[in-house]
Formats: sequence, C-alpha cells, structure tokens
Amino acid sequence: MLRYAAAERNQEAILQVLTNVLRSEDRFDHNLNALEIVNECLMRVASVVCCASGSGSGQHVTHLAKHLPRIRWQPSDVETSLFESIEAYRRQSGVHNILAPVQLDVSSPSIQWPIPGSPKLDLIVCVNVIHISHWNCSLGLFEGSASLLAPNTGLLVTYGPYACDGVITPE
Repeated sequence: MLRYAAAERNQEAILQVLTNVLRSEDRFDHNLNALEIVNECLMRVASVVCCASGSGSGQHVTHLAKHLPRIRWQPSDVETSLFESIEAYRRQSGVHNILAPVQLDVSSPSIQWPIPGSPKLDLIVCVNVIHISHWNCSLGLFEGSASLLAPNTGLLVTYGPYACDGVITPE
C-alpha cells in the first residue's frame, strides 16, 4: 500500500470541509455533531453516490467511507498503477461502501467517464488534483460535473492548497 504523509495529515480537514459543505445548506440542526449532520443529510436521499476523482493511494476515499457510511464511494484515478493501493486500503478498512476503482481521465468528455450505476451523481469529491494537473483537467472536471451531477441537488467539492487573497491556504 502506498502511504502519503500529506494524506494522513489532511484527511480530517477534508472530512470537516465536506461536512461543512453539507451543513451550509442551513437545513440542519446546528447542535448536531458533524457525523450526525452528514447522516441527517444522507437520510433525505435514497442512495448517495460519490465519484472520488483522483483517488491516488486510496487513503482519502477509505477515510471518508469509514466516516460517511451512507455514501457509496466510487474511487477513480487516471493512473491504473494506483488501483492496487486503493484496493489494499479498501480491504484493510473492512468498509463495504467503496466500489472497485475505475480509470478516469477528467479531461475526457463526460460521456466517456466510466461511472457505473445511476446516470446522475449526488456528489463528486476531487482532492489535491486541480493545483497539480493540466488546465484541461480542471475544465473537464467542471464540465463533467455539470453533466453528471443530479440537477439542483448534486455537489462538486474540491479540496487543495488554494490561494485566498494571494496566500496559499492548504487547510
């Protein structure tokens, strides 16, 4: 299994960001803890499907799947050489809400994205991809998300070291 120290350092921050995004809808009782809020959100829909674009080693998708068990996670990466690591993390974790990884080049047209199941996704999570990939990948991610996310309810959540007022803010 591949192990990236950065993935271990920021996995809790990513979980918190994702929870905050779901909380920001102002539909929830803000006295609930993060996991309760996410589960309350997910109980409102029959089946939540998330494409985890750029899954890398599998550390992030496994961590998120453990803490967000009502989401069915579809790991993906352009590099098939990473699938062995993703599968190893999936086996080690014992969670059953992670699908087998698929090869996904987000710069390709969304009609070519190999996402099984429902034609519309509830959630796309893209971690640490935009800042290191070619501009065409960013364009493809946004165009593909617009095409594949459920209308009015689907969410694209990105995470990375973005600049706020010219200052890089990795958390």
